[in-house]
Amino acid sequence: MEAQLSPFAARLLGSRGLALLRKSTAALQNIWANNRNTALIVSAVGVGAAVYVSNNWNKEQPRQSNPQPANASRKPAVDATFWRRIKHLMGVIIPSVKTVEVLYLVLLTVLLLARTVLSIKVSDVMGLNAASLVEMNKDKFIRGVVSLGLIAIPASIVNSLLKFFTSMLAIRFRKRLSRHIHEKYLSDMTFYKAADVESIDNIDQRVTQDIERFTSELSSLYATTFKPVVDIVLFTRKLTRSVGIQGPIMMYLYYILSGFFLRRLLPNFARMTARTQQLEGNFRFHHSRLLMHAEEVAFYRGWEREKVLINDAFNKLYSHSSVLFWKQALVGVFDAWLVKYGATMVGYAVVALPVFGGVSAPEAPGMNAADITRGYIRNTQVLINLAQATGQIVLLYKKITQLAGYTTRVGELLELFGSVSASQNEMTSKFWQISPDDALVEFDKVEIDTPDGDIPLVRDLTMKILPTMHTLIMGPNGSGKSSIFRTLNRMWPVKSGKITRPTFGKRSAVMFVPQRPYFPLGSLREQVIYPDEVADMQRKGVTDDDLRNILADAELAYLIEREGGFDAVKDWVDVLSGGEKQRMGMARIYYHKPTFAALDECTSAVSVDVEGRLYRKCKELGVTMITISHRKQLKDYHDFVLNFPGEGNLVPTFSALDKI
Repeated sequence: MEAQLSPFAARLLGSRGLALLRKSTAALQNIWANNRNTALIVSAVGVGAAVYVSNNWNKEQPRQSNPQPANASRKPAVDATFWRRIKHLMGVIIPSVKTVEVLYLVLLTVLLLARTVLSIKVSDVMGLNAASLVEMNKDKFIRGVVSLGLIAIPASIVNSLLKFFTSMLAIRFRKRLSRHIHEKYLSDMTFYKAADVESIDNIDQRVTQDIERFTSELSSLYATTFKPVVDIVLFTRKLTRSVGIQGPIMMYLYYILSGFFLRRLLPNFARMTARTQQLEGNFRFHHSRLLMHAEEVAFYRGWEREKVLINDAFNKLYSHSSVLFWKQALVGVFDAWLVKYGATMVGYAVVALPVFGGVSAPEAPGMNAADITRGYIRNTQVLINLAQATGQIVLLYKKITQLAGYTTRVGELLELFGSVSASQNEMTSKFWQISPDDALVEFDKVEIDTPDGDIPLVRDLTMKILPTMHTLIMGPNGSGKSSIFRTLNRMWPVKSGKITRPTFGKRSAVMFVPQRPYFPLGSLREQVIYPDEVADMQRKGVTDDDLRNILADAELAYLIEREGGFDAVKDWVDVLSGGEKQRMGMARIYYHKPTFAALDECTSAVSVDVEGRLYRKCKELGVTMITISHRKQLKDYHDFVLNFPGEGNLVPTFSALDKI
């Protein structure tokens, strides 16, 4: 035995140490001989489990009945597309170096360095305390405990600040990304057209929850990446000085092999994370849809059917989440086995190098029991931190794959908005033009199909409307009347022809009033002036007295007293009746006074006598009405008619109205 030991180990151990080493070696050999079969069985089971898991990670799950997005064939993964999207998103959340986000990153970097330095200091103090106990030096031990308590003060502050700045970095990222997406989403008609795109699901989920999770994962990724790298550098240097270069090399070789093994086992968590978010969005959508149509469902007594649909959506989420959690649990088993317990065994070998391994460390000469204890405790603490840091690097790919799932959903959203906006601009330049002085609405040989192009609606539509040419659009249901307004407002595409209209987005030029008016969250005042804000109203010089007169013209003056004044905030969709909602739509026309008003069955719930007074008021205000309606009484308030014959005839006729 002595011949096999290095001179350093022989000198260090002495006769008693050599005897202890012989006994330990004999004991290990005896344990191996008596339990060889058990060890082989355990190893075989472990290898078999690894092979089974590796072969079954990425088996296809049962196909869901839900229709999949058209781009679902591209699986979320850490590939070139992921890095391209991350680069673009990083440019959004950190637009320049002169930002608060960069300041937070700098502060995080300083704090991470400080925590590593403090961890090294703690390991030194713990080693000294252990040596003091072996030496039975009371004063030295007390000083060590006090030193540890003093170090704990800045360590506690640093740890708390790390959590604070990581959270603040996440919310800053979310703020910039949310505002960027809101700017794209709520620009022109993007929100309307994106809702009809089948290749992307649950836009509301992506705009809210997915962005929050993406930014949280991204902000935490910096800390979990930078700190381990710093720890590895500093703790490796510290460990090398204590046990020699062999120690870190042993640790790194072990982690390289275990990391390769885990990489082979790791399932496609990016794809599974994206699928989870999709199913969460579907489940929430079913509940939102039920609340939106609660009255209709109650009339049909359809709650049992809705319960089936909602439970089915949740069951799909439950099944997928169960598979995800099971795979995460299996990964956790191998994580603990390889990264925690396996690393501990390697760590014991490393800390034993100065004693048993023949390592010529700078501290070796003259080491006594206290020195060995101090080195052991210190090296153990260093090794624990080094093992944690290296383990985080090994498992970094797992975190990145989770981030890839959220990146895919947010990246697809931005790409959709970009394509919709580009298509909108191309279509606008091709089929629309602005009328001079915002005083003309003209359709020149326009052909309209449904947005998907499957059903032709209108052919050879030609008409020219100037101010005071009040026009009534009539025809049977499904003949394409509403498509006129949708194309005039660029909500639907045009197959061919040219449309001339007032300036886009200029409410004083043209305003659209649908059959079901929209009511935003806000006060009664804000319902009248929508989509203006109170500041816009004040710039126009409009007062509450003016709004009172407008409501009187719409025969809604009683709402002011009934609802508690202009500052009253209520759920106006539930508070107002169908007729009151439509009259509020007309009140908005009286407030904005546009040159043209496109009215789509906007008084169908109003009595005939009240309806007549509403239209007369429009004419008094100089608003040119373009009205879709089935009521023949409205001919008295219009001068021209666009008639849709229906029954397969797609060519409407525009002519002066014969009121006789």
